Amino acid sequence: MQFNYLWRAFYQAFLPCFVAFFLGGAALGIVARLAGIRPRGGFSLITAFAFLGGILGYSSGNSREPAIVALSTGMITVSTFIVGYVFSKDAYSHLKDVMPYCLLAMLLLGFFGLFAGSYNRRANDNYYRELAIKEEAERTQRLTDIEIDKWKRLKDLGISPTMK
Repeated sequence: MQFNYLWRAFYQAFLPCFVAFFLGGAALGIVARLAGIRPRGGFSLITAFAFLGGILGYSSGNSREPAIVALSTGMITVSTFIVGYVFSKDAYSHLKDVMPYCLLAMLLLGFFGLFAGSYNRRANDNYYRELAIKEEAERTQRLTDIEIDKWKRLKDLGISPTMK
């Protein structure tokens, strides 16, 4: 694998999504703070759920494989378990007020990730389609040059090429 493929994946997929997920989580964390919710660890929990939703959405939007359905189902099940666990334990009662913001962050950034992933998939499809057209044109040009060269050589030898 060449470095330029890794660099392209980093700046076209990872970096924009990371920034968007972090900013989305931070924005919802600020909204929760403005609403008067200041639990210990609430901001990081909102950001974690934002990343979870964004990654699920991005991988679902960018994937054509049915395996992503199983992965998405598993991750949603785990997040549902976490939310249920937080609401059932008194030790985590300080996080009950922040859970709606966590779920909102997961849903909103999941939809954003879905659109970003499908846009990236479409851009890659267009790139590879244009690359295939360019390669076909180059191949056709090479074959044409080979045929012209062959006809010139036959003419230089005094053989009349016939078309069949």
